[in-house]
Amino acid sequence: MKHINVGDMIKMLIPYPPLSEQTAIATALNDADALITQLEKLIAKKRAIKQGTMQELLKPKEGWEVKRLGEVAEVVGGGTPSSFNSSYWKGDVNWFTPTEIGDKKYTYESVRKISKEGLTNSSAKILPIGAILLTSRASIGDISILMLEGCTNQGFQSLIAKPGYYNEFLYYLTLTIKPLLIQNASGSTFLEISPNKLRSIELCVPPTKEVQLEIAQTLSDMDSEIELLEKKLAKYQRVKQGMMQNLLTGKIRLV
Repeated sequence: MKHINVGDMIKMLIPYPPLSEQTAIATALNDADALITQLEKLIAKKRAIKQGTMQELLKPKEGWEVKRLGEVAEVVGGGTPSSFNSSYWKGDVNWFTPTEIGDKKYTYESVRKISKEGLTNSSAKILPIGAILLTSRASIGDISILMLEGCTNQGFQSLIAKPGYYNEFLYYLTLTIKPLLIQNASGSTFLEISPNKLRSIELCVPPTKEVQLEIAQTLSDMDSEIELLEKKLAKYQRVKQGMMQNLLTGKIRLV
């Protein structure tokens, strides 16, 4: 185990400005921290509002229909080409694993890619743009909307919205049933929900695609607002980090 002893620490030299400059530096960094904290609180508030809005908008209403998931979407599993055949890998076909899903609404490119030969020689299937990637094992119920054609490994049971159903509405509705997906999972080594169990889960959906579109658009607008705030937060955090590197090393002087 690497360590540093007290004697060496005592002898270390560090940049140490006059007290007036220390105060100025601390004030500048405190102001940056306050701005970041304020933005974090705003993001948390917006997320809570969105969560409440989602629960209210997706609550079953008069005239909505009870449907099984298999009636509103095609369920498509994934697969993995043999790792012993190098020609199956490093191609141009997106191939997603569960660790890549869950933190963003939209998914574009995968970390690893397989070849068309690998796709042909495995149970993986090409999913169209707009398909909902849904993890069915390990972390069950993580989802993302596919924005480029691709396929997945066997840790997914992805959803392709059937005619009359809007994929973005289905995305938000699926977010609300994650506990139900976990409840219907089984397995001795790790929990997994089977495609048949997934197809049999009941949902309550609006009878028209127009209503689905209105609900999805409202929630999507809220997501876009939160995303913009998160980008601003990341920018402020980078600015503060740059301030620390410059002010605490003496590269920039506040005198």
